[in-house]
Amino acid sequence: MDVYLATLETHDFLFFVTRELKTGISEGYISNTALLYAINTFSKVNRVVSGTTPHYEEDWEKFSIYVTPAKMFNSSATTKVKISYNAVDESLAFKMEDVRVKKAFPKFGAYLRFPPKTRLYFYTIGGKGPGVIRLGKKSCICRVKYQKLSVKEKKRGKFRPTHPINPRHMHPEFVMIEGTEIPIIPIRLFDNVIAEGEYIIAFNGNRKHVIAVPDRELFRSVFR
Repeated sequence: MDVYLATLETHDFLFFVTRELKTGISEGYISNTALLYAINTFSKVNRVVSGTTPHYEEDWEKFSIYVTPAKMFNSSATTKVKISYNAVDESLAFKMEDVRVKKAFPKFGAYLRFPPKTRLYFYTIGGKGPGVIRLGKKSCICRVKYQKLSVKEKKRGKFRPTHPINPRHMHPEFVMIEGTEIPIIPIRLFDNVIAEGEYIIAFNGNRKHVIAVPDRELFRSVFR
């Protein structure tokens, strides 16, 4: 089983909304819901014209590469940039059809965006994906570099993964003992996790990596 450490670097302003409190706020994580589609470029999944209904579980079993959620190398070292905007609200568009309405009031707001050269890391199981992907609301171009890890052990028991966890992707017998919740849609993530389940121990040089193994039934093509 091939396991890679992937380093992602943004080449534009990365913009997505984790939660909105007057200003759109982005956490220093990227959900693997987005990364799975971005990395599995050559899979049989194509959702460009499939409508607005999600097909997550139907797609997961077709992906040949599993991707963990991504995390910034050092979130305190990256200062998000506040960018304001104005737009026509949908309700205003309908009002403007009424000839009695003589004024237009655009909607003003702001979003926090990660600047170019922001770096995050994640792991892949089953292979490596493309070197350039697009992420976020404005399809930010991101460069991805992969480093193959030396897998030493595959174990089952209590462990502390070196990456955030998406609990929806784990086996039903996976138990999360503790962790910090990251409010990312559509599926919340957890970081600083201690868990019980199946995991991989891998190395690059003297650096140890502990990667949680996802549910093999959900991601059949990865473990085929």
